[in-house]
This record gives sequence, C-alpha cells and structure tokens, in this order.
Amino acid sequence: MADAITLHLLKQRKLDHLVKVDSAGTNGYHIGETADKRAIRTTMKHGIDLQYHRARRISSSDLEDYDVIYTMADDVHYQVQKLLKRQQDIHKLKWFMDVLVPGKKQSVPDPWYGDEAGFQPVYELIYSGCERIVNQIEKDFG
Repeated sequence: MADAITLHLLKQRKLDHLVKVDSAGTNGYHIGETADKRAIRTTMKHGIDLQYHRARRISSSDLEDYDVIYTMADDVHYQVQKLLKRQQDIHKLKWFMDVLVPGKKQSVPDPWYGDEAGFQPVYELIYSGCERIVNQIEKDFG
C-alpha cells in the first residue's frame, strides 16, 4: 500500500517527477502476484489504485539505485541490511515507522492474517507515514 499511497500523494502535489517510488519484498513466494485483494479494496475506497502492483523481490542493485529504502517490518529490515554491499550505505535503510515514532524501530502491523476490516487502520497508519515522507520531499525538493 505504501508505494501506491506515496505515488498518489506525489501526483496530487505534482512532485512525482522528483522521485522514483517502488515496492519490493524479501521473500520470493509472491513474485509476480498482485497485491492482496483486501488491500486493493481498501486503497480503492480512498481513490488510490493498487491493482497495478506486482510483487517482486528486492535486489542488491535496489540498494545502489535508491537513496532511501523504507522497511515495514523488523525481519525485513535485517534481511535487507544483509544485502548491503557497502556498509557506508547503511544510512539508506530506514524503518518506515520511524517516520511516525522516531527511534522506536517498530514494524507496521500486518493485517494479512485478519479480516478485511483490519486493513483500514493499517492503511491509515501507512497513509500518515507516507504523508510525512512526501512533506519532507516537498520541503527538500519542491
């Protein structure tokens, strides 16, 4: 959801030409699949289209190509950290939740195992974080 929300906010503010936004995971078992249908329905309720999304696995080249990599979960954060070829790139790796609660190194709650209603509060949390990220992009580059 975070990539779609971020792109939506960037487009609203006409900032989408300034940054490249993408999404990738550390596990390979969903490669090529669409986002969870419950996530798609949740974002669509807010006018954000997530149907384009296809899962892909993060690569070491992503760590070279992107200035910032936000991780949504602690296990993912540590797995991505292991992909770093150069230790000086550690500054690129950030906990997404630190945008909302700095220094806590928290995971975003995972609604996967619950019902569709569980996706709405997670959407709201991610939206708040994405909004702060876009605010910073606008401040720095807009």
